Amino acid sequence: MNKVVSILMVICFVSTAFAKDVIPLMQNDPAPYSGLLVDETKFSKYLKLEINLKSVKEQLEIQKHLNISIENLYIKRMEEMAQTKWYQSAEFNRWLGFFGGLIVAGAVVYLAR
Repeated sequence: MNKVVSILMVICFVSTAFAKDVIPLMQNDPAPYSGLLVDETKFSKYLKLEINLKSVKEQLEIQKHLNISIENLYIKRMEEMAQTKWYQSAEFNRWLGFFGGLIVAGAVVYLAR
């Protein structure tokens, strides 16, 4: 029974030792300041991750502004394309073709007599 308890205690100790990467410190504990106590090897890893995070945030902001600029450009271009002259509209061309066909058909019938 003592072996089982000692094995369980070792497992608990090892798991808690590896589980705590960051140890919070309160003011006036072992240090005269509050903050986080981080292992030196983990600190460089966390520092690199923080720098990468800032870089990704900056790239995201740039991409967001670029997307907004491109979207505004497309909207402006679509508005320009939507403003057509009356003689360039599809409805005008349809009626022009209809009446043009009537005139040509009437001329053919008139000249065929």
